[in-house]
Amino acid sequence: MSKYPMVLFFRHDKYNEIDTILNNNKDTFNFSFEITSSTYHLQKLCNENYHVLCTIGISDAEEYLYICKIIPHRFCGKWIHKSFENITFDFNELNYNFNYNYIHNVILPREKTRPDFSVFTTCFNSYNYILNAYNSLKQQSLIDWEWVILDDSTDSNHFEYLKKQLIHDYRVRLYNRSGNSGNIGNVKNEAVSLCRGKYLLELDHDDIIVPSCLQDAYNIFEENSSVGFVYGDTIPVYRNYSPYSYGKTIAKGYGSEYKFYDHVNKKWLNNYLTPCINNITLSHLCCCPNHPRMWRKTALMECENYSEYLPICDDYEIILRTCCKYDVVKINKPLYYQFSNDDGNNFSLIRNSEINRLGPNFIQPIFYNKYNVNDKMKQKNAFDEVDDINNIGIWKKINYQHHRLNKLINNDYNKQICIINENIFDNKLIDYYKENDCQLVFLTNIYNDYQVQLILSDLNYYNDIIFITLPDENENELINFFNILIKNDNCESEILNSNKTLVINNNTTYHKSSLIINSIIEKYKYTSFCEIGVETGWCFNDIKLTDKLGIDPDPKFQNESITKMTSDDYFALNENRTFDIFFIDGMHQCEYVCRDFYNSLKKLNPNGSILIDDILPMNEREQLKFPINHVYENDILKYREPWTGDVWKFIYYLLKNVKMEFQWFQCKPHYRGIIYIKNIITDIPDDYEKIYEEINSYSYKDDFNKYVNYLFTCNLNVNNDSLDKLCNIYKNNKPYNHIVIDNFLHDNFAEYILNLINNKYANNHFLYCIENNTLNKACTFDFHTHQDCNSIINFFNGEYFIDKISKITGISNLIGDPIFKGGGFHLISNGGYLNLHKDFNYNEQFNIYRRVNVLIYFNKNWKKENQGCLELLDTETKEITDIEPLFNRAVILKVDEDDCIHGHTTPWITTETQENRMSLALYYYTKEKPDYIKNINNTVKWYN
Repeated sequence: MSKYPMVLFFRHDKYNEIDTILNNNKDTFNFSFEITSSTYHLQKLCNENYHVLCTIGISDAEEYLYICKIIPHRFCGKWIHKSFENITFDFNELNYNFNYNYIHNVILPREKTRPDFSVFTTCFNSYNYILNAYNSLKQQSLIDWEWVILDDSTDSNHFEYLKKQLIHDYRVRLYNRSGNSGNIGNVKNEAVSLCRGKYLLELDHDDIIVPSCLQDAYNIFEENSSVGFVYGDTIPVYRNYSPYSYGKTIAKGYGSEYKFYDHVNKKWLNNYLTPCINNITLSHLCCCPNHPRMWRKTALMECENYSEYLPICDDYEIILRTCCKYDVVKINKPLYYQFSNDDGNNFSLIRNSEINRLGPNFIQPIFYNKYNVNDKMKQKNAFDEVDDINNIGIWKKINYQHHRLNKLINNDYNKQICIINENIFDNKLIDYYKENDCQLVFLTNIYNDYQVQLILSDLNYYNDIIFITLPDENENELINFFNILIKNDNCESEILNSNKTLVINNNTTYHKSSLIINSIIEKYKYTSFCEIGVETGWCFNDIKLTDKLGIDPDPKFQNESITKMTSDDYFALNENRTFDIFFIDGMHQCEYVCRDFYNSLKKLNPNGSILIDDILPMNEREQLKFPINHVYENDILKYREPWTGDVWKFIYYLLKNVKMEFQWFQCKPHYRGIIYIKNIITDIPDDYEKIYEEINSYSYKDDFNKYVNYLFTCNLNVNNDSLDKLCNIYKNNKPYNHIVIDNFLHDNFAEYILNLINNKYANNHFLYCIENNTLNKACTFDFHTHQDCNSIINFFNGEYFIDKISKITGISNLIGDPIFKGGGFHLISNGGYLNLHKDFNYNEQFNIYRRVNVLIYFNKNWKKENQGCLELLDTETKEITDIEPLFNRAVILKVDEDDCIHGHTTPWITTETQENRMSLALYYYTKEKPDYIKNINNTVKWYN
């Protein structure tokens, strides 16, 4: 007969002599025992028939402390260590110690001696599928769990399989029903009743949980005793881990999904963004928490457990009970892989029709009425007004305010950074991401999934980024999506979008600085290159020259072409070496840039070029002389936030004081820009102090906008010397004031606008309008508020451009079109034409008078057979002046009088090389009405 307690002696092999002593004296012991040296056998403590752990050694228990990481913490209360000398024991002491410890633990509160988590699973002929669930449990970071499996199979074969596979693990408790029930609610009720843990997780027999699942939920339950229910997000996949999608707008518009990279399976998968809980989402099972679902056991039992009378909708009914009674937290991250079986055997799939009938038609209305769900949700500030629009995302609803019962918690991060569109290319993100526990969330309406994956692959430093592509949402809706579905309650957050920062769109097809530099090298046949400030070498390593030098006092990579010193020291020591092209990307303070520029100029070969990086800070904080978040590494200032420094001040100084040819490049929106300078005529200063004094007198508030306007001057191929001549042509042209200017914009800027029309708007933002026998494809999106058009608007409505138009037309005090009424991009497709007409000359919304149109054409492959010429009518002679719509041709024309009739009456003909007739229409106004205007009209007048 066994004696109690059962003691598990654990000793290292070097103490195996004790085995003989214990075995020879077992009749004197008031306990039973086993002896082991295997840590695997420590798992026996999870079995209720093992009561005490005893470790043995010559000294104290320190040599056994490592097992604290192997066994749950609660077992420390039944752990006794015995030290011995001369291999002797006091057997009476052993008897007392073990029996006292045994009974002491028996009478403790049950919660202290039972697992933290019980995972319960009901199964039916699962076989090898259940091993996936088991393996995921073994990988849990929380080690104090038990697994209760209740087999509801029709015969004993499956239970025998379970015993063979799982009986060796003492954390697994296997149960077999006396017969098949087939009633899921009943079987779950029984399984829950068998659980001993403080917290419960429902795990389907064929699914898996991520390693942090139990620990994440445990932490939340322990931190707040009022929380009765915790749930998370689901990863829907097929058996081969191919992603399965529920859709981007589901669950009455309250649910969606995003993509994340699964590093284990090396695939981009979908995470189902489970809706938050309120009166709307509780109204249908499809909106309620999917797996994982976790309860505080006392809460589930107070809700009276699953109903044994519900073979379907059992989970819906218990969720309704739970959410009406307890606080709820959603762990806002993917925690559970839910597999869709190819053979269609998922219980939920088989019973879907009955679920969708019984749940919304009976359970929901009866339960809502009996338990006053709406009133309870109102009391908990989780009530949304009911509307009939269920097929759009709540993030798209106008003036929508989200109400929810649950908190959104993700303890993996201290901060979330929401990145909108081209902000993903922000070079400063990498430094911030490496130094901070932050989650990167990328939302875009301009890229598809495949393009984003390529971009993120190219930016290979984003390990945990999540993204979603929403092509039909505008930027505000993307931000709403983040704020409603993804933003955590326990994290700081920051949104990188155009409303927060300076936005200047890319004016070049190149997407990184090295491509710009290589194009200049190729154009001028340069053979030598010097980069000041290489640091990581991203640019330097891409330069396609063998004769190149990098200068940096603290480079992060090794290369024989790198000189490890400051640029000041280098230029002081090296008198002879010269270069064709310099790239200045060193210390981002205007004094350093000033010295680097003039030192480079001394070493610049004839016909050489200098490029300077980080010329366009997005906001005032970025351009501070010292970044607010910074450190010093090897006595070198390093920024820990986006920072350009005050480089712009020195560039502004050059633009104002130095004669030179320049061009600036914007690789992508929110990039900090590069200026390319050539043919520089200036003296090398002997004393920099006067320059320092001037550049440090510039302020962001007073001078930055002026600086940006200076930069934009290079977009226009109209110089001041020709303005009087152009004005004379404009005033004397017939049939009324107008002028045609070819090559109006800089080539890069014209190409950028053409690409913008072709790639983003030609197929999405235009529609056919038929009016007065006209067929015109007109711009239908809000041109003046669209983020991609910011750089265009900034330029054409800016002081510099308007000043040029004023001088060409002789009209003073012109102002830009505030809302681009009727303006923006225009596109005519095959067969389209525009009858002769007079434009409106009055904008009643702003009480301003339209005076001048500027029409710029972007038909790069136009030929005469395309037709579509702009026609100006002489109302007296009835003669027509034709103007061909050539690429980068501007037509500036008077539009304020009755005789300013124009159109294009010959239908556009599409050809293989030129599909559409494309133009940009810009309108300019004055506040005062000219005396000669006889008729005021706020709509177009068609000419008959």
